[in-house]
Amino acid sequence: PARIDENGEMVLLEDQDRSKWDLHLISLGFQHLAASAEGETVTTYHVQAAISSVHAHAKCAEDTDWEYILVLYDDLMALNPSAVVALNRAVAVWKVHGTDAALRELDEIAGHPALADYYLLPATRGRLLAERGELEQAAECFREALKRKCSEPERRFLLRKVAECESS
Repeated sequence: PARIDENGEMVLLEDQDRSKWDLHLISLGFQHLAASAEGETVTTYHVQAAISSVHAHAKCAEDTDWEYILVLYDDLMALNPSAVVALNRAVAVWKVHGTDAALRELDEIAGHPALADYYLLPATRGRLLAERGELEQAAECFREALKRKCSEPERRFLLRKVAECESS
């Protein structure tokens, strides 16, 4: 329920009303993560679950331990050095080291074939540029994201981002 608003529109994790999160399911997730940690093998699933658990432990978006999430993404990159993981890691870099560092991370993966049709690459760049106040460039990135495959709620979200950039 927290991921979609009353109009059926997508809500970013940082904007979600965490009181709508299913605490029972989160508790089960923590139990399963703890049980999975009893073995000696660490897989990408363990690290992905650990990243999710850091988000779930935070009472609000501002309480998220982004430094630990960045460490976990470094671990994930060691286990699975993929362009998508690198893109997600760039968000953690943004939260820990700022927009310039995150944009440098995006520049390093921009030409990767796995991201050629992935709308989140230009959308993430757009978000970072908007954060820096570079709204024309941000709007162009969101428009580029719209040219790539995404769901209808994601498309509406990107259109809203373009409109926000153009109206500021």
